[in-house]
Amino acid sequence: MVEIKGVLELIAAVTQLQNEQAPIKLLLAGDVDAGNPGSLSRTQLTALCAREGIEWRGFVHDMRGFWSECHVAVLPSHGGEGLPMALLTAAASGRALIASDTNGNRDLVNEGQNGYLCKPRDVDSLKAAIRACLGADLAKFGIASYEIIKNRRMDSPAIRKDFRLIYGQCT
Repeated sequence: MVEIKGVLELIAAVTQLQNEQAPIKLLLAGDVDAGNPGSLSRTQLTALCAREGIEWRGFVHDMRGFWSECHVAVLPSHGGEGLPMALLTAAASGRALIASDTNGNRDLVNEGQNGYLCKPRDVDSLKAAIRACLGADLAKFGIASYEIIKNRRMDSPAIRKDFRLIYGQCT
């Protein structure tokens, strides 16, 4: 759990929305990275997640199971993601997406079709995106997310086939 992923902004946005009586629960997946100076400590995460309706799970082995508990995947990273694995797996699991408007993230989020983009490091923008999802057809968004993965050949069988083809050309 590193700050650059927007964890602090996400917790702040969810806390503010809960204070406004929004029916929202936050599940966080990810472990402490002691070797990374930008990592939040176990103590920090425990304190930040002490509030009811915010739960930190730590490292999660079964992300498919984790995503089945969630309606929306949120990655408000500060930038430099490439194609983030968290959003890829969430989209492949048929989840609506909220992500910061940065390279990589915007390749997976079609505004208003499968989720919403927010400004990096902007709690109010993130809150607006979460609020928009509260009124959205999340099943429709989830189908659209899955279609993005399928149509852009980002699913595992397609990737394995491409790797075999490339590897075969190298030998």
